Amino acid sequence: MFCNLEAEIARKGISKINIARVLKIKPSTLSQKLHGTSDFKLSEAKMIKDMLGTELTIDQLFSE
Repeated sequence: MFCNLEAEIARKGISKINIARVLKIKPSTLSQKLHGTSDFKLSEAKMIKDMLGTELTIDQLFSE
């Protein structure tokens, strides 16, 4: 659902399991958030942006 986010994760080669660990959530919870059935907290979005080291803004990264 978040095309830019998925693309950045793939480009950086970061596993979703690793992202879930950093966010301290279950991989299934991360999957729900990525598919839009659950919302990301702002703090989670910031942590993901920092992990990816991307120049994209949070708005760009999490646009649908």
